[in-house]
Amino acid sequence: MHKATEFKLDFQRQFDNESDESLSEDIDNPHIKETYHPQDVMVEDQHPTFTWTIENFSNINQKIFSNIFEDFDLKWRLIMFPRGLEEKGSIMSLYLEIVSCNLFKPEWFVNADVVLLVVNQIEQELSQKREAKVSFNSSRRDWGYQKFIHLDNLAAFLHNDSLKINVIVQVLESHVEKIDPSERQKEIIYVGLKNQGATCYLNSLLQALFHLGSLRRLVYMMSTFTDWDQSRNSIAKSLQKIFFQLQFKGKSVSTKKLTESFGWNAQDVITQHDVQELNRLLCDALENQTKGTPVEGEIEKIFRGKQINSINCINIKHESSKTEAYYDLSLNVKGCNDVYDSFNLYTETEVLKGDNQYFAEANGFQDAEKGCAFDSFPPVLVLQLKRFEYDHTRGENLKIHAKYTFPPVLDLGKYLRRSHSIPSIYHIHSVLVHSGTVFQGHYYAYIRPNLSNEWLKYDDEKVTRATTREAIDQNYGGPDSKRFTSAYLLVYIRETERYSILAPVLESEIPSYLKEEIEKEKEKKSKMKEEHALQKLYMSLRITVENDLKEHQQYFDLVDTKKVSEFQVLRKSCLAEFKDIAESAFKIPKHKQRYWLFEKRSNGTIRPWRLLSKTQEDSNLDVIVKQDLGLFLEEVLDENTNSVGDLLLFLKYYDPLDPSIRYVGHIIMNLNLPMDALLTWIRKKMGFNNDVDIDIKEEKRTQLKAIELNKSFYQNGITTGAILIFQTM
Repeated sequence: MHKATEFKLDFQRQFDNESDESLSEDIDNPHIKETYHPQDVMVEDQHPTFTWTIENFSNINQKIFSNIFEDFDLKWRLIMFPRGLEEKGSIMSLYLEIVSCNLFKPEWFVNADVVLLVVNQIEQELSQKREAKVSFNSSRRDWGYQKFIHLDNLAAFLHNDSLKINVIVQVLESHVEKIDPSERQKEIIYVGLKNQGATCYLNSLLQALFHLGSLRRLVYMMSTFTDWDQSRNSIAKSLQKIFFQLQFKGKSVSTKKLTESFGWNAQDVITQHDVQELNRLLCDALENQTKGTPVEGEIEKIFRGKQINSINCINIKHESSKTEAYYDLSLNVKGCNDVYDSFNLYTETEVLKGDNQYFAEANGFQDAEKGCAFDSFPPVLVLQLKRFEYDHTRGENLKIHAKYTFPPVLDLGKYLRRSHSIPSIYHIHSVLVHSGTVFQGHYYAYIRPNLSNEWLKYDDEKVTRATTREAIDQNYGGPDSKRFTSAYLLVYIRETERYSILAPVLESEIPSYLKEEIEKEKEKKSKMKEEHALQKLYMSLRITVENDLKEHQQYFDLVDTKKVSEFQVLRKSCLAEFKDIAESAFKIPKHKQRYWLFEKRSNGTIRPWRLLSKTQEDSNLDVIVKQDLGLFLEEVLDENTNSVGDLLLFLKYYDPLDPSIRYVGHIIMNLNLPMDALLTWIRKKMGFNNDVDIDIKEEKRTQLKAIELNKSFYQNGITTGAILIFQTM
């Protein structure tokens, strides 16, 4: 039994549409409160319950994660989809996941009894409960219910818009052997790519392309033979930088510049695009970049094959054929058991007869045989498996989960139209995997950099070792694939070109300009990092003085605090230390300096509102000062003494003959004095005769409020920071 603990957990809102077993950085959020109460039991054998309370449930539109809770020396978390896995669903989905599985050896498994319960907080006996015996392993890291509870029925479970979920895990049997992550990572020389929101599919493809040494070498060479604009953020240039950083940076690489070169906006990077289309986009961009250069056609040599589509009439001598180039092949999964079945279907002869006869020009409609044969296969063969199709009956896209195998070694010789001197034997190099449904999913890749038995798994920023079973066998799909995990794109390399395609790229083969540009970026980032570190030590302190008030040209308000003097000061310094700087800058002796805090009022105006005490002047500046507002520095005059109940007031003069409003000064007045006490100060300040009548109003944002001079400041509702406007009558 675990020791009873209670703690507040963070949670993660995931704003992409991926079903990823890894967490990005968790953030604090007031919607989530979680506790772990061994004393709150839900089953007879007293197993601890983890309780997840989600507040403001109606405001949550995307999937969210609970933070990690530990039990039986394992780390778990809940995943909740408020509207299910469909984009506009109406049924809440709930899953339990084991996290940090990448640190387990491949043969790990955990068998457990699991109870998931959505609590009815008013009548607990009506709580919604699901329980099952579950086997977790490397191919099934989470378990749960796509259709847990309908949103129409969920209102009964909400209390003050909060939802409470309990989970109990009783481990029955397990075999978990952990690998030291530091030792495991130490041996891996490759790095991952950062996910911008939902760019896991892009990251998987880029990693597969990066490991084709011949392609990487060609991308590096492009700037040598082409006169591209170095300031232009082209696709080829962005890809060049990513490849360089993947090779030399030593930590995960951003793809932001590349997606910007696609013309993508913030919405595009959180929308999953088709991997096959993306591959063609990259190939087209690279081909366009090499046109008219000594390396023109080199992309084609790597990826392009040719197929011949032909139609032969059965009853007459008439043949039509067309040769087409391809850079990847789309293979049917539905109705096929493996890659060979798909190639058989791809090259199968179709008889055109009846209503589907072939129009043979002058010979009219004829029975014919339509077929496809391959004239050549490329050195790098990209196969896109058609796991997704449109269901015309249901009117929506579906994912095909049927089992579909692919061999490590592929012999395609029998599919060539004519014999070739080059054997068509291919070795698998990369397996791009889709885990999830047509509505919700995540992509990652398994790659053999050297076609050895060592596989690496590239899951966004994480790069870990994997087994052949994990890379191939566990990605066939089928009814046993509980996470709906299956291969989506396969990359094969022809045996005869394996060494030239995978030959490592030496640093000497990389253009010097690229090294220099990357080095400049590193220096820039290093400088920004230093500046950021300094920002943690220093803060901006804005100081408003009397002259700033006089220069304020607007009719209303007092000052624009963004235009006043600004100083960089140590956060942990105090105002007493700053007075020397102020004396030098404003020529105000230290003993005549008095500081007031600015306040942003509810009506949007900004005014000085509180005099800093001696104790506050000795406190750290970052504790007492709001950086965006700063302080008002008052030069203390003899008559401006301050005591409890005194107000700091600012006066403006309206001249109807001009007409204009100008600032004339500030004064300290006791709030219990009648307001006509101001008249003496005004007449003296302005040089008015004693018999001149004066009218005073208070400025309230963009309006004026009448004042009763025979009443006190307090009775008129005047507070510190008030602006009073006067004119002669």
